[in-house]
Amino acid sequence: MTIEDIRKNPYNPLIADVLYKTSYLESWGPGVKHIVEACRKQNVPDPEWSLRGGFVTVTFRRSTQTNNLTNNLTDVQKSILDVLQQNPKVGRNKVSEIVGITPEAVKIQLDRLKTLGIIEHIGPAFGGYWRVIEKGITLSKEDLKE
Repeated sequence: MTIEDIRKNPYNPLIADVLYKTSYLESWGPGVKHIVEACRKQNVPDPEWSLRGGFVTVTFRRSTQTNNLTNNLTDVQKSILDVLQQNPKVGRNKVSEIVGITPEAVKIQLDRLKTLGIIEHIGPAFGGYWRVIEKGITLSKEDLKE
């Protein structure tokens, strides 16, 4: 399925017609163009469109460019990021054991990574989890407008 197929012909014309008449859909096709433009603006590959099991699937790929910010991290910070990506619910003491630094040093490094916007902690201190934020590919509402 190509982007042109999607732009020219709604997959389900009846649903598209209802959405248009109720003002949920302004017109058919420009949304695809906006999505592709937003991806290009963020230096990520164009999305892939496919038809699977009666559903239109859009696959977004991450940028192949390396983030300069993460290139400037210390080896300890990179190790901590690896641990958090493998086990987002890991605690400071376990990170300390794996990385080989004290729990207090882990806290300092986690605070630095949070300040840089590379990680965030979601939920309570006990029972929450870490999320590694991918910088450089966040789309805003303005990116999707003409």
